[in-house]
Formats: sequence, structure tokens, C-alpha cells
Amino acid sequence: MPLNIFEEKYLKMVDDVLTSKDRLIGMIQPMEPNGDTLYSIGCAGKICAFSEASGGRYLITLSGFKRFRIDHELHSNKPYRLVEPIWIEEDDAQATDYDLDYVYKIVDAYFEEYDIDCQRDLFSHLDDARILNCLPMVCPFAPEEKQALLEAQSQDERVKKMVAIMEMALHNKDAPKITSQH
Repeated sequence: MPLNIFEEKYLKMVDDVLTSKDRLIGMIQPMEPNGDTLYSIGCAGKICAFSEASGGRYLITLSGFKRFRIDHELHSNKPYRLVEPIWIEEDDAQATDYDLDYVYKIVDAYFEEYDIDCQRDLFSHLDDARILNCLPMVCPFAPEEKQALLEAQSQDERVKKMVAIMEMALHNKDAPKITSQH
């Protein structure tokens, strides 16, 4: 996942992470716009590419590492938040209790409806599991929808939720709009 880092506190965080042995950054969404309360599950990524950009910005690329649950927040004088993670182990033996042809049919319809340019040939070297895990990153899902996908207990559950989100979005695009008359 490519990120453009420009806020002072996150520039400091990247500086600190680049000097650490694991180069991991945890990302977790706030429950409300002010950011005080966080969701309990996030995802850690490893910095795999880094460059400095104009204006004192950093361009970094993160490679997904593991999901985590917040055990507790650490007290720190850092300008960014630190948490103690409880790593969530993934089930490597993922069953596929979904119709892959139908999934890609819905993905194609969703991408067409929302004018998302996805050049499938660029992903031809990836297996379906990797593609299905990456799709939510490029979709204009609401934060709550992305959080629901992140919290899914298995790939099957994640794919089913993603398809349901796309189906609802496609259905709501076609629904007649109700306007109030004043």
C-alpha cells in the first residue's frame, strides 16, 4: 500500500520506524472523525520502500504483515499513538465457500459502475486469495465497511462481506431517489 506522509507527527513516526529492526507500522481507524476512540482491530504493515519527496514529505510503501487487536495503549511522549498489539493468527487453510466466477462478476460490475480502472492483467501473477484481499484497498468503501472486512474471521467471511457491500452499492445505485418537497 503506497502512502504519502506529510503530517509532522507521522513524519516523526516514519523516522522512528525506519530506525527500528522490524520497520512495522500499525494502522487503525478512528471510530469518529476526531480520532480519539479507535477501533479495536487494525493491521500492521512493514515499510518495504521509502523515498523523500518535495515539501518534506515521505513516500512509503507498506507490505501487509498481520492483523492485530489492541491490548492497551502505551503512554508515550511521542507525537503519535503507540499500542501493545495482540497478533491475530490467520488460518492458512482457507476454505473457499463462495462462487469465484460470481465474485468476479460482481467486482467487474462494481468497478464499471464506480468507474474504477483495474487492469486485471497486472494481477495475473497473483493468486485469487491475494487479489481478493487487496480489492478492498482500491474500492471506495466507507470506513465502517473497510473495518468490517478487516474484522472478518476468515477469507471466506471477508469475501462474502465484500460481495454483499458491492451488491448493496449496485442495488442502491439503481434504486429510485426519494426527494422531499418543501
